[in-house]
Amino acid sequence: MKAILWISVITLSISMGMTFSSEVCILKRNTANCRGENLTYIPLKFLTDKQFETLNLGANNFTDLNKLRLTNLQYKGDITRLLLDHNQIASLSYEFFADLPNVKLLDLSNNYITSIGEELCQMSNLEELILNGNPLKAISESAVRCLPKLLSIRLSNLPLNKLPELIFKDTNLIHIDLNGTNIENLNKIYFPKTVKVVPTQEPTVTTTEHGDYEDSQKTRNTSMYIAIGLLIVSSVLFAVAYVIYKRMYVRRILQVVSFGSEKERCSELNVTFKQVPDSDC
Repeated sequence: MKAILWISVITLSISMGMTFSSEVCILKRNTANCRGENLTYIPLKFLTDKQFETLNLGANNFTDLNKLRLTNLQYKGDITRLLLDHNQIASLSYEFFADLPNVKLLDLSNNYITSIGEELCQMSNLEELILNGNPLKAISESAVRCLPKLLSIRLSNLPLNKLPELIFKDTNLIHIDLNGTNIENLNKIYFPKTVKVVPTQEPTVTTTEHGDYEDSQKTRNTSMYIAIGLLIVSSVLFAVAYVIYKRMYVRRILQVVSFGSEKERCSELNVTFKQVPDSDC
């Protein structure tokens, strides 16, 4: 019975921990997943002393990166993937990205960014930049050329009419996505010989990059179902243990009462166990 009680307590503790955690981020496989939590701030209290390589802040309500700082993160140098897609970011912050020198992938797709200057130039290790689905109208020449390790840039479905003619010169780019744009001076732009340019065409509907949002929802739903199942199991086990305990308690009381009555009857007959070995008393 004690074993059943302990199992119930442990199971209930696990289910409570999984379902009712007060944190807004999930740490799993080197990823801090804070996606889809309607955040307007970065939960530094939770993330400060955690170690991870991917920071997923997508599908929230961030608007101004100047108000978001990652300076206090103890292991910010370990972050190599930063996802800020599907927010409400209208402008970039030089100081914000300066705290993340080792990021290799930066996803800023589906925000409200209208222009890009040198805000990303501190990200000397950046290899992939995703800007799809922004109302982007201007990109400075230095915005790309200041990123020495950049290999891929995605500029699909942007309202861009022109690009600086030498924006891709002296870069190490091998992939440029201009799908769904209407660049008027496309034939005048310098493209490295080794680069693969995705041709422009009619705008297409953009979807969430990396599938992280769907994965996040599936993970949360699975955790919720498991937690509910564990809660039900723990409740059943606790109920069974309680019933067993009550039955044993009642049986013990009946035994005591029965023994007392028998002893009283034997006393009245003046019979003892030693005197009458075969007596029912």
